[in-house]
Amino acid sequence: MEKSILSISIFLIMFSTPSIASFIGPQTVVQGICGKGDLEFGCGSDDIEKAFFWIVCIDENGNIILGDPANLRIKIYNSAGVWQKNISYKNISPGDTWPDNLRVKANVGIFSVYDKLQKYDYNGNLNLSIVVPGVMDFWVAQDGGIWLQQDQHKYIKYSPNGDLLKTYTDRPLELGVVTEIKMTTGQYKYVVKYPDKTWEIIREGNFSSQSYIRDLNGNLYGVGSNYVVRYDDQGKEVAKLTMPKTQYKGVTLPPEWPKNAEPPRNEPLEEYGAPIVAPNGDVYTWKRTPDKYYIIKWVWQ
Repeated sequence: MEKSILSISIFLIMFSTPSIASFIGPQTVVQGICGKGDLEFGCGSDDIEKAFFWIVCIDENGNIILGDPANLRIKIYNSAGVWQKNISYKNISPGDTWPDNLRVKANVGIFSVYDKLQKYDYNGNLNLSIVVPGVMDFWVAQDGGIWLQQDQHKYIKYSPNGDLLKTYTDRPLELGVVTEIKMTTGQYKYVVKYPDKTWEIIREGNFSSQSYIRDLNGNLYGVGSNYVVRYDDQGKEVAKLTMPKTQYKGVTLPPEWPKNAEPPRNEPLEEYGAPIVAPNGDVYTWKRTPDKYYIIKWVWQ
């Protein structure tokens, strides 16, 4: 009888305890050596803007789109990390850093702003190229239109065909509006508002530098330079993922090195980028070693 009770207890523990969702990983999805070949990555320059590709985008189908400024191209991989195509610039004179930003939307295109707002399809064809004013940031709207932010109080909406639709003096609700409130307790409240939903997040410190993003299912994430926080519908933290730390090669200064001289820059043994939240809630980032480049990801489950 005692054995039966023990067996039932173990069964209830195993099958009644709710599983806790979290970020699992990382796993490598793209990797290769540095160089100029079709399958290689431009990560060998000393120029920080061209040293490696820090531009990583994931579309709604899981395709991985990378900006390669050192080689003046955009690289496209499918969701399994298999290389599909390289795209070169058209109808612009980019100097030596194109692309310096990217936005993507499945079945719509790949967007870049240099001296023009451009839209390429996934085959590399240029579908849109218009001159736009100075741009701080930009986004692709749900309808395929484009939002441009010119300054803190000027947002411009273009149609999918590039027609100017409207200019706003405040951040549009579609992009998410964040209000910071310092409470009498010393805590901070962040009200994150979208057209269909509002979150209230209470934090112990000032997190004004944290940005917010939603996935395809409407879940909210707080994104910092080296972490991602997932929130539930009540604004409570569900899980937090911290990016791996960059590991540097130690530098030993010779005895004759001047005391007030700036030391040489430490060379990274393993370097990691900022997190990117994919439309399905997975998190990606880049990783670089002295001769290789990787895209790694954590899966939400």
